Amino acid sequence: MEEEDSSEQRVPLYAKSESQDEQYSPKQLSATFFLLGLGTLLPWNALLSSLDFYTSLHKDAPVAQYITNSYSGPLMISGLLSLTSYMSFETIQSILICFGLLSVVTLAVPCIADSLAATAIATVLIGLVGGLLQSVLYGLVNYFPGGTVTSAFNSGAGAASVLIVSLRIVTRLATGDGDDVEALLPGFRVFFAVCTFLCIACLVSFHRLTRRPEYAAVPRYSNVHLAAAYDTLHDIAKPAACLLFCFQGTMLLFPGIFTRIPVQLDKTHLGSIRTWFPLIVVALFALGDTTGRAFFSSALVLRYPQSLLIFSIARVAVLPIHILQWIGVISLNTTSAFGTVFFHGFINGFIMNMAFVSAPDHTSEEMRENAGRLMFAMLICGLFLGSASGWILDEVLKSFSLY
Repeated sequence: MEEEDSSEQRVPLYAKSESQDEQYSPKQLSATFFLLGLGTLLPWNALLSSLDFYTSLHKDAPVAQYITNSYSGPLMISGLLSLTSYMSFETIQSILICFGLLSVVTLAVPCIADSLAATAIATVLIGLVGGLLQSVLYGLVNYFPGGTVTSAFNSGAGAASVLIVSLRIVTRLATGDGDDVEALLPGFRVFFAVCTFLCIACLVSFHRLTRRPEYAAVPRYSNVHLAAAYDTLHDIAKPAACLLFCFQGTMLLFPGIFTRIPVQLDKTHLGSIRTWFPLIVVALFALGDTTGRAFFSSALVLRYPQSLLIFSIARVAVLPIHILQWIGVISLNTTSAFGTVFFHGFINGFIMNMAFVSAPDHTSEEMRENAGRLMFAMLICGLFLGSASGWILDEVLKSFSLY
């Protein structure tokens, strides 16, 4: 009887605000979701940060586009399926299982690196698991309006990219640098071993966190019915559209086109660091993206809601300029090339955080979970459309010998 009374007093993670005040401080919530954001994208960022190795191993294949599309398609399918009545799951269990699966796949990646097809299968699995995990978490963060928790989660995801690409640089330098596969292989293996350890650390840390009494009562997610989804999507149409076009624009150029040395710089000193160039690009994008997520975007959009639309339009307007720079139509030097990549990442993180922070204010409290998961659905649709468009653009530019 005492156990029943105790369980009734347990407070769900996304209980109403008065319960949150009793059980959690803002710092506790932010730290929790920062950790979850950090772990969610570790495997994907690990693959992205290893493009230097994969491009050296598979010289004749469009590796960046291959890996990106192998991830974005399954991510979209899994994320959209998680919105249906067929996907009912316990929040804590699903998060722990997903982190466990991601750890296993990340550990297996170095063992199958010789086969691009096997690497693609591993990437597909990362996309499928990641889609479910992120859908759960983006629904969860929307229960906390005001931007603090959402920004913490997004900042964690951004920090993961900076952490992973920094780790990749360190392991490559520490285990011997070179331009051939044999020289890159030791650093590649050490890198993925450490990434696997970090995934497991996130799993263990979150598991320990859930042993607190108040976490044990996290209920099942409510299913998203089509009528409710349509109404919610109508409410959040503006931030959802901005997020969709933001990620479509991002993936149109990154990592595919941007990881190629610009035409007019191919004969410069950049040509001598060809195997380093993809890694430098990923590092600059990650740094820009993380900076954008933390650059007062939540405060700005809550005070000036129209700023989201303004930045989104500006983002679309500069995309043709970046393409013309990379194919040599517009003058470009090393500094401006790297600055362009950093800006591309910065505006991506900036708009993304603005969109997610503003979404809860466009809908009712009971629909916030739906809003968060629908926003993630828009994100992955934009990611998939951008990846597909980037592949087509890459093939068109190559067919006209523009790079």
